[in-house]
Amino acid sequence: MPDLSKILSAPRPLTLAGVATGFLPALLADLARAATDGACFIAPDEAAMRAVQSTATFFAP
Repeated sequence: MPDLSKILSAPRPLTLAGVATGFLPALLADLARAATDGACFIAPDEAAMRAVQSTATFFAP
């Protein structure tokens, strides 16, 4: 499990790469809940964006 406090307290924007596809929606939901300034996810294509969008609502309704 990633250390969200280290990610959220980073002095500049981060790129998180190599996240397992099945874990991505849960990670994004955790980051969105914990971030005070917001979080941004850039999908590689529309299919990936739709897959994350439909699954992330399960973790963060």
